[in-house]
Amino acid sequence: MTKQEEEVYKAIRQILADTESHKTTLKHAVKFLEKALKSSGLELRENCLYILGNSIKWDGENHVDAKKVLRKFSFSSPVGAKRKGW
Repeated sequence: MTKQEEEVYKAIRQILADTESHKTTLKHAVKFLEKALKSSGLELRENCLYILGNSIKWDGENHVDAKKVLRKFSFSSPVGAKRKGW
């Protein structure tokens, strides 16, 4: 597990801790949050994208920081990935 993945897991646990939002703004994201805790690598990246897409209206405690961590992980290039022409 990488340091970046540890930060993602921490953010996911923080989002899951907001149980009041599970039936409202996080209604569709909960299953992806739980699945993400069991995944790693590219699967974790994919789950983060689903979480971001399904939690757009979530505004729980520290929502800006938690979403920022997920965005950074989701949209950064994977380790070892090279761009064409570089």
